[in-house]
Amino acid sequence: MPKRLKIEAIVPAAGLGRRLKGDIAKPLVSISGSPIIIRTLKVLNAHPQVSKIIVLSHKKDLRAIQKLISKNKIHKVKNIVEGGVRRRDSVAIGLKFISRDTDFVLIHDAARPFVNKKIISKVISSAVVFGASVAGVRLKPTIKKIKLNNGFGCRLPNHRPLAYGFGCRLPNHRPLAYGFGCRLPNHRPLAYGCGYRKPNHRFPACKKNHAFVIEKTLDRENIWEIQTPQVFKKDLILKAHKRFKKIAATDDACLVEKLGESVSVVEGSYFNIKVTTPEDLVFAKAIVNYQKFKRGKRCIA
Repeated sequence: MPKRLKIEAIVPAAGLGRRLKGDIAKPLVSISGSPIIIRTLKVLNAHPQVSKIIVLSHKKDLRAIQKLISKNKIHKVKNIVEGGVRRRDSVAIGLKFISRDTDFVLIHDAARPFVNKKIISKVISSAVVFGASVAGVRLKPTIKKIKLNNGFGCRLPNHRPLAYGFGCRLPNHRPLAYGFGCRLPNHRPLAYGCGYRKPNHRFPACKKNHAFVIEKTLDRENIWEIQTPQVFKKDLILKAHKRFKKIAATDDACLVEKLGESVSVVEGSYFNIKVTTPEDLVFAKAIVNYQKFKRGKRCIA
């Protein structure tokens, strides 16, 4: 009889959720009565192939998350520890708590509360074959690569940069080639006119005047939005994190790719959103209502 694979999950939940613009830490934000992190952990806890869950939390949220996990009887959570500054730092900390006899490590964002058993199973099955696998979805919108329009677009009084930063009309401003050489206090222009330090002036690109231009339109046929869960052979993900400690990767597959390893992609779900901004909370509530409707329950307004 073949050995049953041991799979342990790491759930980074140490983010403060600044882009969510709320007073409550993102993992604790409620969606229709249930905190984001609890919705996520319940799915992982119920999956038969996940044997253990490690949660990485911000220091100030540790106690609140511990209480929620205990209240909701999520018994597979064995470690709730303080995470790192960056997501990748939290995952690296979580890897220290993986059991020695674990075969595969599943990494899933706490902020993706609508993952389901089917997606988790598909990613695990693919990882068993290829050694590394992620969930993803095909892009729907048209995708364009943009670039800074060489400093055009600033509308500050008396500041009229031309191409490559030439032409500023401020008193005592003597730009040299490519905008270098300004002698004004706190004015530190970089190449192409970037870096002006007047209040509310944020180069590159003056935000109100959209100093970006399209460089080219990308072929979206082979461009996917990558999600979590992401599943890796334990030795592979440990090696990737150890070798590329200084890389600020936004997901773990990126580190495995840098080892020269192939990472398979399986179809995820457009419902498997990552709650990041206030708009995402609107979508999240709509998803909950849709799920309730499908199960024949009353929707929450």
